[in-house]
Amino acid sequence: MKTNFIFIALIFFWTSYGQPIKSAETYADLLIVNAEIYTVDAAKSWAEAMAIKDGKIIYVGSLLEAKKHQTELTKIIDCEGKFIMPALYDLHCHILQAALDEERYFKIQSSSIEGTIIKIKEGVIKQEKNTWITGAGYLPELFGEIGPNKSLLDSLIPDKPAYFFDIGYHNIWVNSKALHLANITKETIYKDHADWIVKDKITGDPTGWLKEEARELVTHIAPRPNYLEADMKFTFSRVAEMLAENGIVSVQDPSSFDVNLLKLYHAADSMGLINSFNVSFGLPFPIKNNTISLDESLSDLLSLSKRYQSKNIKTKTVKLFIDGTLESQTAAVVEPYLNSVERGTLLYDPLQLKIIIQKLDSAAFQLHFHSTGDRAIRASLDGIEYAIHVNGNNFGRHQIAHANLPHPDDIPRFRKLGVIANMQLWWMDNSTYYTDLLPSIIGKNRVQQMHPFKSFSNQGVLLSVGSDYPITTLNPFEAIQKAITRKEIDSNNEQIISENECLDLSETIAAYTIGGAYAQFMEKEAGSLEIGKCADFILLDKNLFSIDPTEIHKTKLLKTFYRGNQVFENK
Repeated sequence: MKTNFIFIALIFFWTSYGQPIKSAETYADLLIVNAEIYTVDAAKSWAEAMAIKDGKIIYVGSLLEAKKHQTELTKIIDCEGKFIMPALYDLHCHILQAALDEERYFKIQSSSIEGTIIKIKEGVIKQEKNTWITGAGYLPELFGEIGPNKSLLDSLIPDKPAYFFDIGYHNIWVNSKALHLANITKETIYKDHADWIVKDKITGDPTGWLKEEARELVTHIAPRPNYLEADMKFTFSRVAEMLAENGIVSVQDPSSFDVNLLKLYHAADSMGLINSFNVSFGLPFPIKNNTISLDESLSDLLSLSKRYQSKNIKTKTVKLFIDGTLESQTAAVVEPYLNSVERGTLLYDPLQLKIIIQKLDSAAFQLHFHSTGDRAIRASLDGIEYAIHVNGNNFGRHQIAHANLPHPDDIPRFRKLGVIANMQLWWMDNSTYYTDLLPSIIGKNRVQQMHPFKSFSNQGVLLSVGSDYPITTLNPFEAIQKAITRKEIDSNNEQIISENECLDLSETIAAYTIGGAYAQFMEKEAGSLEIGKCADFILLDKNLFSIDPTEIHKTKLLKTFYRGNQVFENK
């Protein structure tokens, strides 16, 4: 089992464990005592106490030695035997847009059509004063391969235009009013993607299911808020609250092609509103923009990066969308979808993509790919390989997010090229999405190959974790449980898809902590509880290693500390 690869291969040194005091300068501001501390150091050590000064750990080890750092001014927190681990890194999290859109899109996620209908009706009442009805979160598996139909929405919302994002926020379900206002008819084709506006096979009329960027035909005519007019203090207080209550102190926000979000982050940091977390913002790279050259795009990105970099906001990551999603058959796959000759959509020409990646890598950008299908993942790896060939190895710590369906031949290439697998642990389970819908689209064999977490780990691939919030919950304990069990929370279904791909707890925690710190270029200063590192940690009500894996989701986060300061307490 290769669970220590992050530490062995990449950390340049490890500070000594439990070293004695050398001077009065090591007297602590804060002393954590009577705890079960899982340090996530190279040896996966445990401790019972920790001393902190000026936001940094000056000792971790035994209670007896820790007390030598105590003075009459030292604050002491007695943890009464509870569990401590490093704070968490969520490296694919649309946290700011989610906070801004909390009132804009009501949630309709339900495991049944009946439940979805109830939530839509409730949302219509909440938005009764709006000219448009908008929500998000329907489950694709409820509607099968043909997708949702406008007729159901027409029966529920006959008098106003309406649209709803699916749980993945890639595709929308619209009613007839919305189609009419967008002037979408049986003749309408979105750019060169004939199947992105789904049409009835008999009548040719739009069914009300719009895929990928075709959604913009509707979303761009609906009222949209100006994010720059947001209440800054309220918004960033909400962001800080959501992160801290889930133990998250660092995020990569992979953008949504709205630079106004970056402007908000920068303004908030300038106003001193970001004190409990740090952010790496994914600058958006245009998809097939024929109006400006690659060099102009690169120049624009460099300008944005320089202008909006600040103390707590990093701007050296670029987000690249390579394909879509499997359920909508827009993910780029090597072999055709079942009962089809289509292989999904690769959003860039492979040769063009290689040049784009090489140029961005040469400019010292970290790349953050959205790559779902095996063809998209392969194209991303090919581009990184080309960049290394041309530029030399810049050790860019590029990440492929999602990587739902990597070809088995490409898994070793992640390690060879130093590419981080940015995993969405919450996604993989034994729901009908995996047992019914996807087998009808890509076949059972390919479903068995999905989310190969253990294969990544066993082959020494660097791992990080992203929730993809608000697509799924920020709750890390549900995600950790799913990574270990590959089952729905509280599932009575004993079927497990590729049980051999379950991670163990130490692997999962490492990906969520030191793996995230490495991906953020912060592994020397954070990500594990060691002398000299930042005192970023969480206190839980139970030891995750001492409970049944199916009980992990019930864990209560009691406190979150960032740089030695308590930023959340569960009261």
